[in-house]
Amino acid sequence: MSLYGTLLKLKDGQKLRTILQTPLEASPWSVGQFLDTPTGRVLLTRIGKVLKTDKNENGYAALRIAIGQASAHPEGLTILRILEEFPGESIRVDLDFSLELLEDILQILVEDELVIQSVEQQAQQAQINENYTFNLPDPRTQGLIPWTEEELTFRNPNRDQPSPLRLYLPQVKKSVPLIVISHGLGSDPQTFSYIAEHLASHGFAVAVPEHIDTSANTFARFFEGFERPPNPSVFANR
Repeated sequence: MSLYGTLLKLKDGQKLRTILQTPLEASPWSVGQFLDTPTGRVLLTRIGKVLKTDKNENGYAALRIAIGQASAHPEGLTILRILEEFPGESIRVDLDFSLELLEDILQILVEDELVIQSVEQQAQQAQINENYTFNLPDPRTQGLIPWTEEELTFRNPNRDQPSPLRLYLPQVKKSVPLIVISHGLGSDPQTFSYIAEHLASHGFAVAVPEHIDTSANTFARFFEGFERPPNPSVFANR
């Protein structure tokens, strides 16, 4: 356990200590279910390339044992407890692979920065003459168009269950553009209702479908141990 003992001496030791000791809100059953999924196995294998056993083997199996034992602890699953439950007398850290992962992350960050710079340059080149005046409402303020909210259901022919939908319609006598807002994992349509209402007040129709299989309620039940982890096909359905 000298590994995290050394880490805690770093400049930002307090923040690291908090990360290591903060419990993850998940039941032992849901943790076990996740580790049995393809995503869970890939994740453990990848982490196992960094955290190896004292025999210098991939830490996949050792991590499974450590996570299983740590998740059953009364005070909850923490990263620190996983390290404490790691089988063997020591943990070998593959610094080369750690650096490789770090390089991958840095490469992504660099590419993102280059994309941002390119977009900014194009925006500057296409900058509109400041003397030109648009006769449009200020989108930063609430619009003046009345709107209604409807709750509908629609059926995707590739799915075996109907999907709820919230539809925000501006009350105007002409065709209006439609914007579809798709909520994220562990979320629901209510998350973006304020945006939908704002857009509707400016004359846009807004459709907000609910992805039941990955909704906030489903994820809450999963972490409580009452639901299985999402099937990969769920993401195609979204």
